[in-house]
Amino acid sequence: PHRGSCRRRRSAATTMAVAPAAGGEGGQRRLSEGLLSELQRNSRSLTALELARAEDFDDAAVERIAASLATNSHLTHLDLRGNSIGPKGAKRLAIALAQNTALTHLDLENNILGAEGAELIATALSQNATLTRLELGNQFLGAVGVALLATALEHDRGRALRELGLAGTSCGPEGAERLASVLGSNPGLLRLELAGNAIGAAGCEFMAAALEGNGTLRELGLRGNNATDRGAERLAAGLRRNRTLLRLN
Repeated sequence: PHRGSCRRRRSAATTMAVAPAAGGEGGQRRLSEGLLSELQRNSRSLTALELARAEDFDDAAVERIAASLATNSHLTHLDLRGNSIGPKGAKRLAIALAQNTALTHLDLENNILGAEGAELIATALSQNATLTRLELGNQFLGAVGVALLATALEHDRGRALRELGLAGTSCGPEGAERLASVLGSNPGLLRLELAGNAIGAAGCEFMAAALEGNGTLRELGLRGNNATDRGAERLAAGLRRNRTLLRLN
């Protein structure tokens, strides 16, 4: 959005409120207060809320959003990219996710969750039955954090998650191996993004083996992983045995 502006896009089913990317402190604060208040009121018209890189975003804002999410029955999309949310904020959001029954899309890219935050979100996934898309890319989660998320997928076979974004989370080949090990048993995941994770040829081999046994994944992102010729060849072999993948990039 333009500097200092706030826009709403209305349709029969959706109202999207977009906080300004920059502007005077007073104006930004008032706009954020209005959006958060509307969320707290469980407004029927507020179904999508974009608060990416909000200038006045702080721990208090996370707490208010989390408290509202626990009981909100209308919001389906929440964008909290680039707000320096760490493990403390992740804990509050995780508690809310475990209780929420409406949210389908949560974007937490470009924050500072770390492995601890990833573990908290992973725990919430096992208790949430509505979230279909989760974006956690462009922050350090490490092999440990990604492995914990993979475990949540493994134990969450009947749940709703269909898309998982983990680009640039430094999972390495170890994280790729753990994710690959659950792809064969998870019947719901349709999209997995692992770009820029330095998984190398070994990680690509793990993914190739997973593709041979997976019958649901439609999109797999592996660009920028230094696959090498060996990894590329192994992926090609896996693709020949896979009947469902539509996009590999």
